[in-house]
Amino acid sequence: MYLAACSAQEKDDNGYIFTAPKSINKHQMNQFQIIRFGCLEASSLKVQLFVTKDYNSNETLAVSQVYQLEKGKKDSLLPFYVQFDGDDGYVYRGRIQINGTLCGKPISGSDDIHFSNSNANIYIIQTDKPLYKPGQVVLFRVLKLDSQLRPSNKKNDTADVYVEDPTGTRLFQFLGVDLGKGITQLKFPLADEPVKGTWRITVTSGKEKQSTTFDVKEYRLPKFEVSITYPSFVLQNSKSFPVSVCAKYTYGKPVIGILNLNTSLEIYSYQSSFDMTPILQQSVQLNGCYNYTVNVSQIDPKGYYGYRRIQVKANVIEQGTGVQINKTEYLQRSYSPLKLDFNTQENHGKFFKPGLPYRGKLKVSNPDNTPAAEESIEICADISRKRKIDIWLASREVRNCKTYTSDKNGIIKFALPPQNVDTVSVKLSAKSSKYANTNDVGNPSTSAFLDPFYSPSGNFMQLETINNAIPCGTQKDVKLLFTAKQDTHFKLTYQVLKLGKVVYSGTQNVNFNTEDDVSSKYENDNELINSSEVQVVPEPDDSSSSSSSSQEDSNENLCPSAKDSRYVPPIGEVRIPLNVNASLSPSFTLLVFYVREDRETVADSQKIQVEKCFQNKVDLKFKDEVKQPGTPTSLKITSSPNSLCGIKVTDKSVSLLDSSDQLTPDKVFQLVEDMYHPGYYSPTNLCYSDRPQPGLEMSEKNSKIRPTGYSSSYEDSYATFQEAGFIVISNLVLFSRPCVKVHIIRAEYGTTPGIVAFSAMAPGAAPGVAYGPSGRSSRVVIPLESAVAVRSDFPETWLFNLHSTDANGVFKTNETLPHTITEWDGRAVCISSEVGLGISNTTSIRGFQPFFISYTLPTSVIRGEEFVVVVSIFNYADAALPITVSLDHPVGFEVSSDSSKSNICILPSRSQSQNIKLKATKVGSINITVQAQTSSSSMACGFLPTYDGLAKDAITQALEVEPEGFAEDKSHSILFCPSDENSKTFSQTYSLSLPDDVVPDSQRAFVDVTGNIMGPTMQNLNNLVSLPTGCGEQNMVKFTPNYLVLDYLTGIGKLTDSIKSSAIRNLNTGYQREMTYRHYDGSFSAFGENDPEGSMFLTAFVLRSFHEAKRYIYIDDNVLSDAQNWIISKQREDGCFPNVGRIIDSGIQGGLEDDNRNGTVTAYVLASLLISDYQNQTVINKAVKCMQKNNPLNPYETFMYTYTLALDGNKGAVNSLIGQIQTFANITDGVEYYMNPDGTKSLNIETAAYAVLSNLEVGNSKSDILPLIRYLTKNLNPYGGFHSTQDTCVGLHALSKFAKIIFKDPVDISVSISGGLAENVKITEDNKLLVQRNKVSKVPSDLDITATGTGCGLIQTSLRYNSFSPPEDHTFFLNLMGECTNTDCKQRKVIVVVKYLPQGKKSGMSLVQIKMVSGTIAVQDSLDQLTADENNKILRTEVENNKVNIYFSEITNEGQQFSFDVQQIVEVNNPQPGTAKVFDYYAPEYSSSATYTFPKGPY
Repeated sequence: MYLAACSAQEKDDNGYIFTAPKSINKHQMNQFQIIRFGCLEASSLKVQLFVTKDYNSNETLAVSQVYQLEKGKKDSLLPFYVQFDGDDGYVYRGRIQINGTLCGKPISGSDDIHFSNSNANIYIIQTDKPLYKPGQVVLFRVLKLDSQLRPSNKKNDTADVYVEDPTGTRLFQFLGVDLGKGITQLKFPLADEPVKGTWRITVTSGKEKQSTTFDVKEYRLPKFEVSITYPSFVLQNSKSFPVSVCAKYTYGKPVIGILNLNTSLEIYSYQSSFDMTPILQQSVQLNGCYNYTVNVSQIDPKGYYGYRRIQVKANVIEQGTGVQINKTEYLQRSYSPLKLDFNTQENHGKFFKPGLPYRGKLKVSNPDNTPAAEESIEICADISRKRKIDIWLASREVRNCKTYTSDKNGIIKFALPPQNVDTVSVKLSAKSSKYANTNDVGNPSTSAFLDPFYSPSGNFMQLETINNAIPCGTQKDVKLLFTAKQDTHFKLTYQVLKLGKVVYSGTQNVNFNTEDDVSSKYENDNELINSSEVQVVPEPDDSSSSSSSSQEDSNENLCPSAKDSRYVPPIGEVRIPLNVNASLSPSFTLLVFYVREDRETVADSQKIQVEKCFQNKVDLKFKDEVKQPGTPTSLKITSSPNSLCGIKVTDKSVSLLDSSDQLTPDKVFQLVEDMYHPGYYSPTNLCYSDRPQPGLEMSEKNSKIRPTGYSSSYEDSYATFQEAGFIVISNLVLFSRPCVKVHIIRAEYGTTPGIVAFSAMAPGAAPGVAYGPSGRSSRVVIPLESAVAVRSDFPETWLFNLHSTDANGVFKTNETLPHTITEWDGRAVCISSEVGLGISNTTSIRGFQPFFISYTLPTSVIRGEEFVVVVSIFNYADAALPITVSLDHPVGFEVSSDSSKSNICILPSRSQSQNIKLKATKVGSINITVQAQTSSSSMACGFLPTYDGLAKDAITQALEVEPEGFAEDKSHSILFCPSDENSKTFSQTYSLSLPDDVVPDSQRAFVDVTGNIMGPTMQNLNNLVSLPTGCGEQNMVKFTPNYLVLDYLTGIGKLTDSIKSSAIRNLNTGYQREMTYRHYDGSFSAFGENDPEGSMFLTAFVLRSFHEAKRYIYIDDNVLSDAQNWIISKQREDGCFPNVGRIIDSGIQGGLEDDNRNGTVTAYVLASLLISDYQNQTVINKAVKCMQKNNPLNPYETFMYTYTLALDGNKGAVNSLIGQIQTFANITDGVEYYMNPDGTKSLNIETAAYAVLSNLEVGNSKSDILPLIRYLTKNLNPYGGFHSTQDTCVGLHALSKFAKIIFKDPVDISVSISGGLAENVKITEDNKLLVQRNKVSKVPSDLDITATGTGCGLIQTSLRYNSFSPPEDHTFFLNLMGECTNTDCKQRKVIVVVKYLPQGKKSGMSLVQIKMVSGTIAVQDSLDQLTADENNKILRTEVENNKVNIYFSEITNEGQQFSFDVQQIVEVNNPQPGTAKVFDYYAPEYSSSATYTFPKGPY
């Protein structure tokens, strides 16, 4: 194929280019563009958007808009708002269609387009900390900005903000929050006993929504941090390398203590003894830092494991206190000494343009990605050429090479001379010269391929590659090179694009004459690969080499077209001026193009980086670098005038636990970039279609046909517009690349690995003890006496508030430094109404004094336990200090022994510790105050020089004292509808009673009031019963509730995009997982093909659930029909369905576990067939006859029958059975339920749920159903589910159907609660989704609840207390024993034996929960080994809030023994026993409890 060919086209002066973003935003204003050439008369253009909602839907018109194009206006920007009926958040496909006229001639075209759900505004939620303790106050601010990072400045710009706990319960909401100024600040308190885990704050405004999370848990801020430093890289064949381990307090001083080190290859939990390698153990004294050298042969003697990472575990124990912090770091050794990367993916680096020089760069890096300077690298260019001479197609490949040296940034700049148009590809290769002739070292190398641009006329443009980010506030002249065969005149259009829109555009008239040719600039460039050319293909021979040139010239004389194909045109140069400011940060796209007289469009584009900057320049400074705690300091903010600024200053210790921050410059600019997603879609390749140009259909004038399957390795101007983020519809020539049938597959070659010599950085020195930030030499004189009598102010957040700068852009404030010895990190965010957002860099101030004390308390203790308070006294003065330590008068504890009554001497830059033993006597939070000061006598220091002034410090800290015994948590729910009562007033008394053996002072209670009985369910679809998804039946428990909630919300018209997308995502995930449990015959079972046969119950359950979910997700019809066919194949002659297969979860199968009678199984299976629209009436009638022959014998069977018969339309039989069973109903205080003989709570809940569903199916009234609903809501767990799994699925089905009825009624209820508290609560339409929590002040007590008004509400009480004796139960046997494993009993072990007692049976999935003895923690490594042991049935282990949770797949009569290691972290004398509990995961009422202790003291 002759690639230099061109085609003649019909002359037409009128042309246009219509562009639209590849991805358009719904519910937002988008920008389209049409550029006209030639005739510019007034005309109209219709733009239509067609959408296809899903794969099976037809295309429909969504938006249509007509634009009037002004006379004489060449470039028109067309605003296009996208919103259409039935927009549910997902569109399968979109298509843009344009129709109009151009000087009387019709124009039309279309192209596919994609959709984005990005917000039109940026919302940022910033909390003052990433994690909180119970009882703390959460401070947060909400920012709202447009794409230019500016506020709306509108008075009515409001949003709603709500807060959800980890269960999805909405606990706080802020309605109508004003965001017109761009920033506002809010707060809410955490309860003393909140739900621990990840909480969520969400802001919503219309269809826009944004969330952030924070964690609530028990934690203790670390006093110091441990770091492990390796060399920046270590090569695989290195014999040794240095390691540095440092421990440093948050205020910058070194830690003194013990360092325990383990150095080894990485240890895998699954590795065999064959893979075991030595572990080097060291224990050394630490004073800040410890440096040592690792000999690789000691940890990998045979040298087999070069691929494994090296692991260093450091355990630092602080002197005196025994406080420990662990750190583990890994080192991956490198196989290659260098990394080479051509980085051709940047802009147009992967293409070359004939006639123009190609400028590339090779990045040379060390293995740690740092620049490798002064490296000698050979770069070669293999150039492939194809030339048509007469009727022959000749191919030739030549190679040019040159050696370069990398600069200080590791960059090699190289260039290729302008290529002829007969060059079809260029292969670049690079290899290191240094390692070329070394036998034991692999030579690093890489390669890349360059493909050509194509132009029928041979005209090209190329923007200068801008490698570095452009500074804000500068003008940048971007150089543009272009080719022209002769004198050329054209109008150049350039456009700056950002976020899918044209920011600004301009034009330049370019006049080029051949004397303006600048090609000579690139002929003698030092960066050119210009060595002697070597022919590679075909291989040259000596006889032909001398005549090749003359033969080539002869061929060109005979065939002028061959000579034309080798023509290298002149090069012109023009500069495009760009004003770069903050509005273009962090990047924009520059698009340039012009249209030739023959209608060809010549174009180029480049994405250009801008430094990350804000127009609002913000700076935050503290007056002092170091200041004594409790003394005044000041801070200053500078910004744009009249900015509203938020300050955040937190303890550096917080960042050691969690360094995340929701508001940083990098995150803000990432949010800006995320506002426009051009999509990761493959560019449209017109080689696969018969379109003559982008967006145009075939016409008789242009019969050019490109057969399907053809492709091209060329790029053209059409690709340029696509790279800029546009789809294009045009009657000009943009798509011009030749399409061929040849497919060339090339492989990119990475760096060649090699084994090289050792190279490592020198070990770092231990940090000095120079005072002041960053070791500065300036000294600030700080007294040794504390500025306050008792240091008690230890906030984790010091400042988090809003202030405004004045007309000069300045704000100053005086603040008092908190009492913590630490470093405080601060940052400010400011918003100006005119210039928008600005964020300062992080700055800090250090709170420090030369003499201070600290002490460590356990997280909590149990009343009656004795514990040791270790007081550490630090002296950073220039002289020794004689010190006496004292304890203030105790309240809530007793002093058992005190070693602080004698004076001690603290040497300079040292610390000492003293122990005080206390006994907790009162439940709750108690304060402990310790004081230290210089003694009246210096005898303790002997003849050492001592400080002659007063050194004094005192600290107060709080300790949580827990009650003894076993914790109990009882909840009770009450559904009330006042208007349904005879008196129009709901009234009920509920007793918060306590057992006789309640632990004194342990009781507390809460009352929650809400107007939405489905609220917790909607917000907690993933954790209704907290089940894993490891097998078929458990997976369905997380599948079914999702479509029930979707049905409910759709029915009441409250389905939101966010809930729908979340539920559909859950359904899709559950569907895919469940398919892994499908048998080849279409049935389902718990473990799929690992089970011998399918399960009748599970297959029926899956069938009904999949059919119902089909309304929301795609379900293969064959899956449903195969399940139906498998079920039918098992039907017996008598019409009954047998209970085939097994279910290991007794809860999910409900009443079927204890009764395999034919009628009950058949009723459940028939209900599934009816729900799934099974149409074979013969099968259905036979099943009904089976049910008639097997009468129900208990309430569960009866209501299972009635529900199935109701689905079959047999209303008479249903009412008859309901009438018969109602005599067995238990009705008390408006609550109706049915007891099943030997039934579990879950079975009774299922019974009530089927009763509700049956009554609803036959149309019985709300008043008939309400007593049953009260029973169901009474048994709701706090997460919106029930006790087990099947009861949750059926129960939620019943509640959701009933909730549709009551939701139609307006809610306006006044609730009065008295007895133990006095509260009046209002439930209205505005707050009915809110859970209003109230604390009961007196327990025990009788709650008197009255309510009036319209609608229904839910009250849930939660009573918590401790009892001395465990709850009696005979389902499990549980025994625990603690033992010491070393002489001082700091290393311990817990041994557990657990059995299931009912003979011949086994539990379902069960959980053993062990609360640790005060002062001890479980060793994670030993817990990990439990799950790795194939001989036990332990599925998972976890540690949560000082409790160890062990999950079992099942527990049998034979039982199981296991153990795990425990470590003492705080000395506690007379510790209370640890408690443990085992319970069936699916039936928690089946449980047993026990206690355990450890031997007293060392043995």
